[in-house]
Amino acid sequence: MKAIFIIGGLLVAILNGLTFVPDLAKQSVAFNALAIIAGVGLALAALAKFPSVASAEAAPAPEPEPEPKPVVESAPPPKVEKPAEPDHAELVQFLGQLQEKGRFIDFVMDDVTAYTDAQVGAAARVVHQGCQGVVKETLAIEPVTTSAENASITLEPGYAVADYRLVGKVSGEPPYAGTLRHKGWRATSFKLPKVVAKDGALPPIAPAQVELK
Repeated sequence: MKAIFIIGGLLVAILNGLTFVPDLAKQSVAFNALAIIAGVGLALAALAKFPSVASAEAAPAPEPEPEPKPVVESAPPPKVEKPAEPDHAELVQFLGQLQEKGRFIDFVMDDVTAYTDAQVGAAARVVHQGCQGVVKETLAIEPVTTSAENASITLEPGYAVADYRLVGKVSGEPPYAGTLRHKGWRATSFKLPKVVAKDGALPPIAPAQVELK
């Protein structure tokens, strides 16, 4: 294509140059017309041979590709802190009261096999009196059922499963008919104040006693 334009340019230049020749000056109009016709013809020939050039020039510029949207990373879910395990300081305090008023820990931790039944019975009376007072001050307790022990009882469908323990031959679905061997107990309130263990250490049930002289 470059050669075509070079040849066309030379041809137009030659035709224009002929107009400066004295003998041909009268035909300058004709030479100029021939130069124009030759230029137009060369241009049409170039377009016909190389249509892609025209189409490339006429084709609209490609639209710019849209910029990719920034990737927004989702924030990680907040960490759910597990609640701290209870320190059971209230239970330790409750045992401390049983020990203080009824010598409960001394009684259950002692080896009673070396004592006679009379000695164990006498100690049990003291433990019973002291511990009963602590329990009544701290807990509100009531029987699970008001039926008399060793009486017949029937548990209908929908009974409170947690309030009854079935023993013996258990099969099928309620109603269950049987004999009440123990009326059970439930606590309706617990009145111990909140105690916080210091440095994760539970308080002593009963401090060791040292008599000074």
